[in-house]
Amino acid sequence: MRTSSKLEGAKAINEQITADEEPLPDPSWPPPMEPFSIFFGGTDPGRFVPTYMIYSALFRPDVYLITQNALADDTYMSVERDLYGDEIWIPSKEDSAEAFNVYVDEVQRGVRQANGDLKIENGRVQVTGALGVMEINGILTKMMHDHDRLRHSFYVEESYVIPWMYPYLSPHGLIMKINADKTPYDAKRAAKDMDFWDWYVRRLLDDPMYRRDFAGQKSFSKLRAAIAGLYQKQGRYREGAQAFREAVTLYPASPEATFRYAQEILMPFRKWDTVLEMMDYTDTIDPNNRRTAGLRNYIVRIRQLTADVERLEAKRRGKEKMSDADILSLASCYFEMGRTMEAAQLARGVADKVTDTAFLRSLATIFVEARLDADAEKALTRYLKANPTGDADAWADLAKIQYRAHKTQAAQQSFIQGYQIDRQRLFQRLQRDEELYKLAAPLFQQRK
Repeated sequence: MRTSSKLEGAKAINEQITADEEPLPDPSWPPPMEPFSIFFGGTDPGRFVPTYMIYSALFRPDVYLITQNALADDTYMSVERDLYGDEIWIPSKEDSAEAFNVYVDEVQRGVRQANGDLKIENGRVQVTGALGVMEINGILTKMMHDHDRLRHSFYVEESYVIPWMYPYLSPHGLIMKINADKTPYDAKRAAKDMDFWDWYVRRLLDDPMYRRDFAGQKSFSKLRAAIAGLYQKQGRYREGAQAFREAVTLYPASPEATFRYAQEILMPFRKWDTVLEMMDYTDTIDPNNRRTAGLRNYIVRIRQLTADVERLEAKRRGKEKMSDADILSLASCYFEMGRTMEAAQLARGVADKVTDTAFLRSLATIFVEARLDADAEKALTRYLKANPTGDADAWADLAKIQYRAHKTQAAQQSFIQGYQIDRQRLFQRLQRDEELYKLAAPLFQQRK
C-alpha cells in the first residue's frame, strides 16, 4: 500500500484494506497519477521506491521518473536524455548553462537569495553548497514544466523547497501535483486532504511495523511536512498547523517537521512558550540535536526585540517626544527583525546628528543592506574618517558603492585601504562577490 499509493492513489490503497479495517474517507481520493506523467522524486524513498515500481514491478511503466536533486549534474542528465529524450523535454548542456547564468544573474541583482556561495576562480563564477545547487535544479525543473506542462501532468515528492512551484501546487495524497497553471487554494481539495491524512496517520500509528521503522517514520513525516508548507505558503495557517502537527506526530524526532512547524506557524503568531515546549520535548527524545539551543537563543532575542519595538512604537505614537537614541534603537530593532526599509527610513532622520562611531557603523550597515547608496556612502565616509584602520569590511562596502557610481579610481583606493587592514577577510569576500571582484581584478593584474 505504502509504495504503490504514490503512483496509483486510492486504487492501490483500497486493494490493501481488509474487511475489518476502517475504509478510506473518500474511496476515490487520492486519484492516481495521470497517464504518462512526469514525477519529480526528491528524497531517497521518493526516488527508489517509484523506480522499483516503474521498472522492476512494471506497475506504472508509463511514468517518467526524474530526481530534481541531480538536474545540475551533467552525468545524470546524459542518462536521462538517453532514457527519456525522445519522449519528454530534457534540458541540454546549453540549457543547464543557461540555468546557471540565470541563477548567478538573479543573485547579483538581488532578486534571488544566494542560498549558497558564489566563488570566483580565474574569472569564472562557481556555485558551491547544496542549497545553491538546488537553486539551479529548481530553475531546470521550471524549464521542464514550461516545455511540457500542456502535454504531460507533473507531480513532485519534495526534497528541498522549490519556491516557484508553490503557486502551481495542490495536495495529491502523499505527494503534490504541479498543475499546468497557477492554482489557488481549493477548500474541497483541502478537506479531502485533511480527511485522508487524518485517516492515514491513525492507520500508520496503529501498525506495529511502522512504529519500528524509523526510516518509514522519517519519510511519511517529511511527506506531510511538505504539504503543510504548501498550506502555510497559501496563508492557510489552520490547515498548515494541523498538517505540521501530524508530521511531528508521525516522527517526533524529526528536526525538519519540528523546526518548520515552529518557524512557519508558531513563531509568526508569537507562540513562544509552545515553541520552547517543543524544544524541551525534542531535547528529551533527541539529546544530540544541536539546533535546539540556537532556536532557544533566537526566541529569547526575538521576544526582547518585540518588547522593545512595542515600547518604542507606543512612545512614538504618544505625545512624548522620542530622542535620537530612541529612534536609533527602534531602527536597530527593525533591522535585526528583517524590516530593513523601515529601519533605513527611521535612520535617515537622525543620520546627520550621529557622532558615535559604533552608531555610525550600524547606520551604514542598515543603508548598505537597503541599497541606499548615497546614505550609505555618507555614513561610511564619516565612520572611516573617525576609524580609518579598524574595519576592512567598511572599506569594501564603500568601494562597492563608489564602483556602482562609476568612481572607479576612488573605489579601487578604498579597496586597497581595506585589503591592507585585513587581506584574508577581503580575499574571502572576493570569492563570493562578483561586483567586488570586478573592481579589484585590475589591481591584481597590475601587480603581476
